[in-house]
Amino acid sequence: MKELDSNKSWISSWDALNEHRNSIELYREFAKEGEQVDHEIQTHARQLFNELEELELKNMLRDEDDKRDAIETNDIPDIVARYENWDTESTRKRTDKSFLVPKEDIVAQAYDLSINRYKVVEYEVIQYDTPLEIINGKNGESGLRQLAEERLRILDELEIML
Repeated sequence: MKELDSNKSWISSWDALNEHRNSIELYREFAKEGEQVDHEIQTHARQLFNELEELELKNMLRDEDDKRDAIETNDIPDIVARYENWDTESTRKRTDKSFLVPKEDIVAQAYDLSINRYKVVEYEVIQYDTPLEIINGKNGESGLRQLAEERLRILDELEIML
């Protein structure tokens, strides 16, 4: 029952965000027709931003195993600039720092807004030496065997000095 209530809360939060987004889109259409609706757009944008912040905080607080890194620089100006150019956001890839996610994908993930559910991480392939190359060396480099022989030689020299 508790999980059901939690899901209802996430759904109603999502619906509220979606209503503000739809209102902004509607007012933008009015603006294209010459209507003066800047104040209404700003009001809905501020409400959308505030509710989104609350939702993000709620999501962060429910995760006991938070592995995110701190932000090194202030990225708020970038967020505002991208928000003001909403039309270009749909071209962003899921490997970018931020991107749009279709509602269907969010519904399929049970309204989980964790970025790791949707972000695509590109991994760099690392080629390691084989165990034999590590032991015997390769391309003129010393391996563990040569290093051990050199260590023993140095120990023999030290013993002679004593």
